[in-house]
Amino acid sequence: MKKYRLTALLLALCAVLLPSCTRSTVKDKADGNGEQIAASAEKEKPQLLTHIFRSSAIALPEGYRLNESVPPQFNKDENSITCLCSVTAEMPDPADPERVQYVRENHILTVSADGTVIRDLLFQPDALENENAGMQGGVFTDDSFLCLACAYDPDRDVETYYLVKYSFSDGSTVVSDSLQPLFAETDNARPWFSINAVAADKDGCIYLNSESEILVLDANFVKSFSVFAESWINGLTASPDGTVYASGRFDGETGLCPIDKSTKSFGQKLEGINSLDAFYFGGGYDIYFTDDAGLYGLNFAAEGEESTPETVMNYQNSDVSELDILCVIDETTLLAAERDPETFDTIFSLYKKADDVDLSSVKVIELAANGLGYTLPAQIVAFNKANPDCRIVVTDYSTLADYQEANQKLSLDVINGTIRPDLIIASPDSDLPALIRQNVLYTDLYPYIDRDADCSREDIFGAVRRMYDDNGKLYALTNEFSVRTLLAPDSILGGRTSWTFSELLTFAESLPADTELLIDMTQQTAAGILFGAGGYGAFIDMKTGEAHFDSEDFIRYLEFLASLPADIDYDALPDDYRETRYERRLNGKAALETKDIREVYDWLQMQVLFGTEDYTLIGYPVSAEGFGSFAQPGDTYIITSYADYPAEAWEFVKSIAMPAYDENRGRFMGVYSFPILKSLYDKVTEECFSYQYRFRLDGTGGGSSTYNPERPRTQADYDYPVVFDFFTAEDQAALRDYLDNKVGADSSALISDEITAIVNEEISSFLAGMRNAQAAADMIQSRVSLWLAEHE
Repeated sequence: MKKYRLTALLLALCAVLLPSCTRSTVKDKADGNGEQIAASAEKEKPQLLTHIFRSSAIALPEGYRLNESVPPQFNKDENSITCLCSVTAEMPDPADPERVQYVRENHILTVSADGTVIRDLLFQPDALENENAGMQGGVFTDDSFLCLACAYDPDRDVETYYLVKYSFSDGSTVVSDSLQPLFAETDNARPWFSINAVAADKDGCIYLNSESEILVLDANFVKSFSVFAESWINGLTASPDGTVYASGRFDGETGLCPIDKSTKSFGQKLEGINSLDAFYFGGGYDIYFTDDAGLYGLNFAAEGEESTPETVMNYQNSDVSELDILCVIDETTLLAAERDPETFDTIFSLYKKADDVDLSSVKVIELAANGLGYTLPAQIVAFNKANPDCRIVVTDYSTLADYQEANQKLSLDVINGTIRPDLIIASPDSDLPALIRQNVLYTDLYPYIDRDADCSREDIFGAVRRMYDDNGKLYALTNEFSVRTLLAPDSILGGRTSWTFSELLTFAESLPADTELLIDMTQQTAAGILFGAGGYGAFIDMKTGEAHFDSEDFIRYLEFLASLPADIDYDALPDDYRETRYERRLNGKAALETKDIREVYDWLQMQVLFGTEDYTLIGYPVSAEGFGSFAQPGDTYIITSYADYPAEAWEFVKSIAMPAYDENRGRFMGVYSFPILKSLYDKVTEECFSYQYRFRLDGTGGGSSTYNPERPRTQADYDYPVVFDFFTAEDQAALRDYLDNKVGADSSALISDEITAIVNEEISSFLAGMRNAQAAADMIQSRVSLWLAEHE
């Protein structure tokens, strides 16, 4: 058997996914030293959409729903499709003929590509009549349907797995005995034992897998042999030649491995491809696989050679997002299940390869990002469909390397002019928004907002405006934000409502010896807690670019840091440690607590953190005019200064940053913290008036449920102390005011990671006893000042 070498697959895939067209013009840009940086060859916007597939819905009879757990079978000669469907049928109630009962039926349906029904077979064997029995999967062969079923006996708390074979030629049904005794893993009692997949080869042999065992039966359900993997088997798939492959972990690596009946063992593993999403066998290529961007085909190479995947279908170019490929017929045809974005109904579709599309007559808007997330692909598709004169095309850096490396490359390519996208979507931990702002490579969004009849700058929360303000210009937007802050009971703050860093250090130094500033704060976590989102930027004047690490406050910080534990061994702590943490706060042995406020629940929960409603969101240390509570954005949307079509780009940004409220679903899609518009906040938080919130008095959790005044939840429903609360109109107004007027900007991206690394390196030397606090501060001051001068 061939030994296939696919070790270069992921690298080759990167080359397939990135735009390939370039132009030889070179853009020069001055770096921090005034020297000229020759940018890489700038990539043109795509002028041709390729690897396009178009769908045609396969109309199923009314009331029929596709069962996606059973891959459909396509007959090329007949141009027909056989699939399994479920139908909810109305039947007279035997006990009362005037009443109707609803019965779920299974139908094996064969249709032509246009939906014409060729054959409709009721598949309702006696073995499935038990109300506690159901299908776990199935597979079509040339002459039968093979169903894996499971029946549950509630009296014995036992599950029984068995096979049902339905013959197309004579309509007969054969049911196997219990399959569990055939597995070598004999301890197959509930709850852990399960049979996860079924497949069949060209000889009619049947393959089943449990956790790590693959059982092979002949066509009459007689055991032939078993093979065992070193760990979990993920699934079974048959190739066109009838060979059954298992996906899982073999020889210490993940991959696909054939089952060799002649040796009753695994054959040679296909290496290096199981890290991608899904696999299919079909005509045209040896194997197909998918990732978030599309479908690819690969032909296996002989030993010593390398295989390069080729793009078969590009999802974005094909205007699809919610797509589940059910089977690949060949490189031009596939069957898939789509999700209707409005109704979420499943649409059974036949996809065929289509001609390339010339983009020379449309407005091409290039979007650059490091990953598109869950909702963005569908939003791009919706925008492209709604705007036929525009086209958003994507350069996705998430295919290039690991996450942080991809972030760095995207930032470098944008700043150096290697790419000039119209739109940038930056992840929350990227430094690209700060770089864009510093280099003024953005389009001010305020003029577009002011001209837009659907929004206004007054409707955008003040926290968001401050987060993206650049001297009166709005350089970016997000679609959601949360807040990070510090809070403490009023009794311990002594009337403070805010503080500078010096005041915070004085407060920490004044605490009794048995009181922690914040529970479990260590030398490793102190900087994030004490400096907030700005990090060591507290010691850098952003306007002048001067460092102040040799200041008295920083030396005091170093001495305070030395008093903290280096780390905490949580494994050595008692099991009830979480509860003791809460008791320490209640007993005044912990002064502060960090808090992320993402939703209404977080706003209400603060009353139990210290056991009092008299608390203050004092926030992190700030200057006299600053805000101590920091806004934390979701993804950041930037229209660049060199966008060819900024007005059209704004329409897309508006559609994702200010999503429409969905009255039917009760939320707006893709937003999981606070929306940026106050009007949307008002609508979504109104829903919270109908909930009853609960909080455990040990501080370890809580929840919410719809309030039923006839059956409200009480302490009697729980075996632990609980506080109940409701979100009122007064709470809504208070939270709204806080987000609008008392939350400041997230400046974390303004400090280079290189500066942070310098400071941390010298702090480590200080904590190791190599320098005293003054010497360490002087060294940090010198090194950071030099860095700032070099990057001015």
